[in-house]
Amino acid sequence: MDIIKIENLINTIPIGKKREYLRDTYINGITNYYEEFIDDELDYNDLVVSDFKSILYSKNNIVKHLKLFSAEKLSKIISKYTNKKLSVLTDSEARNFIIKYYSLEIAKDTFEVPFLELKSKCNNKLHDFQERIRRKVINMMFSQEKKKFLIHMPTGSGKTRTATEIIIDFIRFSSSSSLLNERMKIIWVAQSAELCEQAFRTVQELYNLKGTVDLSFGNYYGNNDLDKDIVNNSAIIFTSIQKLLLNYQSPLWESIRNDNYLVVVDEAHRSVASEWVKALDFFVENKSVNLIGLTATPGSGSSENHNTNNLSNYYNNNKISLLDDKYSEIEKPISFLVKEEFLAEIDRNDIESKTIIMKGTSTDSSGKIRFETKTLNQLSTDPKRNQTIINVIKKHIESNHKILVFTCGTDHNFILKNILKANNIISDVIDANTTNRASIIDSFKYGELNVLLNYGVLTTGFDAPKTNVCIIARPVESIVMYSQMVGRILRGPKNGKGNKKNTLYTIKDNLNHGDYDELFNSFNDYWN
Repeated sequence: MDIIKIENLINTIPIGKKREYLRDTYINGITNYYEEFIDDELDYNDLVVSDFKSILYSKNNIVKHLKLFSAEKLSKIISKYTNKKLSVLTDSEARNFIIKYYSLEIAKDTFEVPFLELKSKCNNKLHDFQERIRRKVINMMFSQEKKKFLIHMPTGSGKTRTATEIIIDFIRFSSSSSLLNERMKIIWVAQSAELCEQAFRTVQELYNLKGTVDLSFGNYYGNNDLDKDIVNNSAIIFTSIQKLLLNYQSPLWESIRNDNYLVVVDEAHRSVASEWVKALDFFVENKSVNLIGLTATPGSGSSENHNTNNLSNYYNNNKISLLDDKYSEIEKPISFLVKEEFLAEIDRNDIESKTIIMKGTSTDSSGKIRFETKTLNQLSTDPKRNQTIINVIKKHIESNHKILVFTCGTDHNFILKNILKANNIISDVIDANTTNRASIIDSFKYGELNVLLNYGVLTTGFDAPKTNVCIIARPVESIVMYSQMVGRILRGPKNGKGNKKNTLYTIKDNLNHGDYDELFNSFNDYWN
């Protein structure tokens, strides 16, 4: 069958009908141009042929007109595909046969409309219990104009992370309200260089992701010094209390104080010590300055109430602990966090020591027990006691566990290290004199070192989530210190990729600290 050209198909349709397919503006524009510049008469047939595809797909009368004025030719097109008569076909069916005959199908888009996810997927959101603390602090700070807070969270539950989000919010709220100082300073105070470094890395990483204005970071701990130009910029300054105490009255820190609006104190239970108070008061005596303390143990751990009451008073009794979805304080925070796998379940083992301490302890002015050097030496050199520690280590080395040991002293570190070496077990030592702490800790976290012996260093600021075993092989003079040691193995699967279950051994000489939930809540009666 001869192909019927499009122009032949539409040729018999009257011109008036053809004009219906073309928009008036389009016709007028073409007509005006022809009258001005072209001598030939405008051929409406050519216009319809050139735009036939779009005209055919549009909702107009062209198919009705073809069925009426070009019935014979249209019947020949339809007969190629069907024996049906033109008169029984709907306009839509006739249009489909015309499209097929002239290969006028419109290609479908190759891309698919993406599925619309109706829930957000925040990559850096807080856990619910952290988020509630953030909300409550910000609400109290900006709606109720409270200035001092103590955030009470268990070790391993993310105090630094939560505080960082509060800092970011503080910067945003302050810049949108009355604090338009473009040299605003925030000071983070911590006990040690390790704690300062840990806080600096967390705050810098999150601020780079979420911050809205550029600011400077100042590191004033260890061998680091501040660039004097920092006074001219908005900045977050991380300082150890030791360096701050020596220098807070210098002209540089005087300038920093003039632009300071927030002080964050890590391990805040220490902040009521007389020297700490002097330095902190230097900044927070200004009524525009906010103070946030962070602690897992909101008390001194002494047998006296004095320091604990002072801590409560210093933070205006604004203690904020873990909250449930009704913003009521969670009665047993440790149990809650373990159940939800934010903290690890602890398999606790108390080992009764055969070494009896009859004398060699004293009590200081605050009521704390102090173990004299001769007492610690007695414990360090007792062969049966050391063999008990070695046996525990050997048991867990077979399972390739990471084991952290708190020893009685520097000499005890090396005694155990050499005994372990004799048993073909590699270990390493960290104490106050260790100069390569970072490399040893990295080897313990990521390398082949499975036993880390330490004295007086790794109770705070040490983060190794995959640590499986903690051995407290020394007498502990305070609830605060004991709970901080236990905290080294508290990270669970949902918080820092820790373990679901870890093991704690306590060598019990003369001191029993009781249940850890009891430890954590032991200071609650002192808070209003």
